[in-house]
Amino acid sequence: RGYFVAASRIDQRLQTLTSFTEEVRRSGRKASSVVLAARTIAVPEDVAGPLGLKAGDRVHHLLRLRQADGAPVALESAHVPETLAPGLLDAADFATESLYSTLKRAFGILPVEAENTFESAPAAASDATILDVAVGAPVLRMTRLSLAADGRPIEFVQSVYRGDRFTMRVRLAPGSADA
Repeated sequence: RGYFVAASRIDQRLQTLTSFTEEVRRSGRKASSVVLAARTIAVPEDVAGPLGLKAGDRVHHLLRLRQADGAPVALESAHVPETLAPGLLDAADFATESLYSTLKRAFGILPVEAENTFESAPAAASDATILDVAVGAPVLRMTRLSLAADGRPIEFVQSVYRGDRFTMRVRLAPGSADA
């Protein structure tokens, strides 16, 4: 009973390549992260293909709980080839700094193109606990492969977004005169 204030959604417009930090700030909120893991590891099998790596190659793995105004919004697992950014994990405090801005500042690497894939799903128990939602609550699973200007893959991200806190908006235009 009574009045409840629902948290407004972050509205990410998928027209330009921006970081989570930029999108949250654009919506007038404060972006922050809790770093759950930051390590250099052998590339996982499901990550090697998209990044064009082979078994035994090493990647920087950054697992973060992404927040807007202190509230959990997404769980993000990013992988960057070690050869592209040696020492990346020591180059910034990823609880407060953007991975994209760090790649640009410290290594001269800037993603200029990305392919995102989205899939709706129920929250798994492990994700639900971290995102503070019920098991089975609607979430949006996203993968992103980011490319440098020369076409080489520089980042592969697997994210889980809370369905009640994030909206993805896509702007479309006709692809041909027949549309």
